[in-house]
Amino acid sequence: MSISLNLYGNIKRSSGHIEDLTGRLGRWRRSIRDPGGFWIGEGTYESELEDMRRLFMSGLGLELREIAGGLTTWQGFITELEMSLGGVVWRRALLPVRNAVKLYFSRVGNTLLTNGDAESGVWTAYTAGGTPTITQDTTWRTGGTYSMKIVATAGGQGAYVGQSIAISAKTAYLFEMNVKITSSIWLFVVQLANGKTLSESTVNATGERKVRLFISESNAEAGNVNIWLETTTPGGAGTINCDDATFRTAPVPGDTGWYDDTDSQTEFGRIEDILVEGVMTSDAAQAKAQTTLRKSAWPRSLPPASFESEVTQELLRQERGLRFRASGYWATLNYKFLTVPGTDDASAHVTTIADDAEFVTSSDIETNTLQYQVESIINTRAGDALVDIAAAGDASFNRWSVGMWEGRRLIYGQTPTDIKYRYNKGRLYDVAGNLVMPWLARPGWMFLDDAPLAFQFASANVEDDPRRVYAQEVEFEMPNTLRFKAEEL
Repeated sequence: MSISLNLYGNIKRSSGHIEDLTGRLGRWRRSIRDPGGFWIGEGTYESELEDMRRLFMSGLGLELREIAGGLTTWQGFITELEMSLGGVVWRRALLPVRNAVKLYFSRVGNTLLTNGDAESGVWTAYTAGGTPTITQDTTWRTGGTYSMKIVATAGGQGAYVGQSIAISAKTAYLFEMNVKITSSIWLFVVQLANGKTLSESTVNATGERKVRLFISESNAEAGNVNIWLETTTPGGAGTINCDDATFRTAPVPGDTGWYDDTDSQTEFGRIEDILVEGVMTSDAAQAKAQTTLRKSAWPRSLPPASFESEVTQELLRQERGLRFRASGYWATLNYKFLTVPGTDDASAHVTTIADDAEFVTSSDIETNTLQYQVESIINTRAGDALVDIAAAGDASFNRWSVGMWEGRRLIYGQTPTDIKYRYNKGRLYDVAGNLVMPWLARPGWMFLDDAPLAFQFASANVEDDPRRVYAQEVEFEMPNTLRFKAEEL
């Protein structure tokens, strides 16, 4: 039976046959996995320089089909190309491409304090219990040149960090300040001008820390607030340094929404990325999302990270060539994130993923009523979710398989427990005793006829038989090499 590797058009544009690559292959090998189905492949292409240039520049996304006797034994698309030319290896790849980008961040307002960093003079004294000594100090600080040093001689002495600061009702605010407490017990207060305390905290330990006061969004009162710190009456006299105080609207979740490069999506399909950042302004978040999109929407021809300073004739005489890598269409499932989280039948989640997948043309999904939860907080890619769903099995603890197969068909179902192959003296046979052609082998249960077993195993589960091995990955290399990888327990 003859076997060939054929090149077809990018299915996003035209899936017509381009050429049979078999006669120009220096090497071709590929693998099939469970979970995953048709997995990865790689080979070398040998032709005239102009043909190699053409494939290098336009080959990403083109489909590869391994065909034996009219059967499709592997199907995928080119994801990476490396071309050796003049001693330099150039690379083009789909892996870095992201043509739909959004960014999650924490949105906060600017600080409402005018001198929270203690750089613009001393703070106003809080004198309910007398007048403290307040100075700018350089012996301890967390930012800038100065911190604010407050020396109280009795309880009820301190300083105002801010006064008459306007706040809105139904809005959360956060006050933060770095302090070094040398002595005494200190009280930190946020209070409306009408005398209503909105937040306070007492610290009775010495040392460095960050003080935080929070005003809940349930606060119904608007108005002006004063923020101060003071020694308490039990604490009496004391010393404290303060720096980098801020008072602002509390962080709230921000989402830029999707930014898309539709031309790239037309060429390669929608490839999503979600960036997660910390505190940012809305403008900065939007700028970063769009900058990332601009950098990653299209493949680029990348030279090596470094070059030799002298290009010798020996380098120029190096054999030119083209190496390509391919992925099965399973890889496209991770182009998108899950859109419908929550708890449902495992098979219902699989159906939702299949329906939303751009490159799945059909599906065969066996019913599995195991209740499975997809987390709504974590950004989960669809392919990764399918791996986890299959690994969960079912309520009867059976093994389940999932993969993308010929015709871009997604299949999810309980894994058969029957023996599929017998391995005898280095050769692979089917259960009827026929020699298996290496390009037709797929994942499944294999019985090792030559296993050195001299005793019975105690388990009632046939899968515990040490002579049985689940061939989780099968690798074929032209012309007739076959390799197996057993499931890792």
